[in-house]
Amino acid sequence: MTKSITTSSEIVFIGAGNVATNLALALRDAGLNIRQVYSRTTESASRLANQINTEAITDLSQVVRDADFYIYCLKDDVLRQVPQWKMPFSQGIHIHTSGTCGIEVFREAGCREYGVFYPFMTFTREKRADCSRIPLFIEGSDDVTEGQMEILARFLTVHIYKLDSQARAKLHLAGVFANNFTNVMLTIADDIAHSAGVDISLLMPLVQETLDKAATGNPFRNQTGPAVRGDKGTINAHRRLLAGHAKELEIYNILTDYIENRK
Repeated sequence: MTKSITTSSEIVFIGAGNVATNLALALRDAGLNIRQVYSRTTESASRLANQINTEAITDLSQVVRDADFYIYCLKDDVLRQVPQWKMPFSQGIHIHTSGTCGIEVFREAGCREYGVFYPFMTFTREKRADCSRIPLFIEGSDDVTEGQMEILARFLTVHIYKLDSQARAKLHLAGVFANNFTNVMLTIADDIAHSAGVDISLLMPLVQETLDKAATGNPFRNQTGPAVRGDKGTINAHRRLLAGHAKELEIYNILTDYIENRK
């Protein structure tokens, strides 16, 4: 792609889920032209297309062949099938947003210009994220393509970092621990607090203090609790409270053992 990236540049979104919704709305608000939204279902494609006043399509044969960017916001197992799709891979820059799928998926599809936009954030359709605050990790098939991608990225955020596929996969794993596993820990905490008649909102000052300390670096330095103290009496009391909750007890024991042995 040789022409400069402006608000007249055209973008096609392949996928219309949580990530696509947030990125498409942010790019629309930045003045860029979202030309089409593709999804396998009319409901999903139309929901996002109606929000940004563009065309909804449900057949890959309907994808325009002269867009500047094609942004794929798909589940990894679907993204890995892209080389088998009949798409206009020779036109525009093709970009996916996966943390774990490598850049080679587009090379295998026969693309000439391609790359990855990995927004390091959890997204939902219902709550728009402030993309200007999100770190965005990019990788391009060559320096020129990566430069074009960086220009596009600046319509979203100034927090842009270059990261290859191997490092990005490790970052994604870190994100699973930091976000997905943390959230399920909070789910268990909510269940336990609820059984005591306490609302989870009362745990939030504790959670926020933990996050604030972690942000200073080396989170384990700030580790507190019975496991790091070697308080066997409290640990055993907790185990008794979890009697009858086999899965939660297993998680408690694994994490307690990890903390005790990391010291």
